[in-house]
Amino acid sequence: MKVAVLELLSGGGIHELIGIPNANSAGESERSEIAQALLREGWATLHALASDLQQCGHQVFTCLDQELVQSKQDPTCALEPFDDFVCSNRIDWLSQWRHVAIPAEITIVIAPEIDNLLATTVRHLREHGAIVLASDALFLKATSDKLLFAAAMLEANLPHPSTQTLTSFLQSTPTEQTGFANASSDGLVLKRRDGAGCADMKRFENDRSLATWCRSNLPVHQPNEGNQRAEDSSWRLEERAQHGESWIVQPWLAGSARSLAVLAGPSNWILGSVAQRIEHLPCKDNASVSNVQYTGGFGPLDDTTFQQLEPFANRVLNAIPGKPSGWIGIDFLIPDGAKDWMQWVPIEINPRLTTSYLGYRQWYGGALGDMLLGVQATSSSRDEACFHSVDFH
Repeated sequence: MKVAVLELLSGGGIHELIGIPNANSAGESERSEIAQALLREGWATLHALASDLQQCGHQVFTCLDQELVQSKQDPTCALEPFDDFVCSNRIDWLSQWRHVAIPAEITIVIAPEIDNLLATTVRHLREHGAIVLASDALFLKATSDKLLFAAAMLEANLPHPSTQTLTSFLQSTPTEQTGFANASSDGLVLKRRDGAGCADMKRFENDRSLATWCRSNLPVHQPNEGNQRAEDSSWRLEERAQHGESWIVQPWLAGSARSLAVLAGPSNWILGSVAQRIEHLPCKDNASVSNVQYTGGFGPLDDTTFQQLEPFANRVLNAIPGKPSGWIGIDFLIPDGAKDWMQWVPIEINPRLTTSYLGYRQWYGGALGDMLLGVQATSSSRDEACFHSVDFH
């Protein structure tokens, strides 16, 4: 089978995330760091999947950023898994992707949800005739937007952290903010509505530290000179809140961070679960604020079984509008003191291949590529006792 595996950041779309270079842009450095981190994760996943597909006898094609190839930097140091690759420039990388995807029998897209990149890329390729192994537009929309996901969990009566936009949080009264924060004794988390991984995620000690951070770090419209409201701190906070619709605030819940992988299709096949390794790096100028980073995972786990994972995953997926397809990652929390899977808390869904592929392939071997494509029946033994210890980054 001819398979196109396309990863956005190494395939020419990195400027879609970091924007056009501008030395005077205050946020460019941070977005560039995020892009580089996602590039490393994306390339590792791309390389692993391509290796497995080639091992299964498929022809694998991809598209690589011309600037990265010419600079001979990673991720272009190891091209063995690819039967052929096309160099793309960053101006019309999508046209080069079409050149690779349309002739392929099936295309797999690896892209972050940030700025709706995943959904728009999948839609673009499908509109031009490519067969893409991905969920439908409705499912991608509901899972790429964490506010919509939270609403779906609420409607289905599934446990989920209380969620509101940063705008709503900042425009609420101090008493309401404190009450929201007190929903958890472990502070608050601020994350992008369309975030991927832990990109841009911050944890705050309490509601006051979040509000203080926003005053110093969120952009604000400058009032006209002489406008008396310029000295009104509450008005300035409302101005900042106008930029908060793309962010959500949630209580930070105590528990064990987990993820599970599903091969979604006519029937959902659960691959297993792994622990997520989450680090908190204190901000240099504010001890009550920390940057949250995802640094990989490990397994197998003693606190999850397939008898628990299967009903949990199906319950979560059935709560989302649309049709899931392909690799689906579900991030969830096992709260301290949880008695059964009914108390597990779904946090978000990644409707795409995730870094956890690096761990699961160590359990299932190269055949995981065929399982993803659906050309091999997913009937392998899943006895937890057969799973050896894995650790991936």
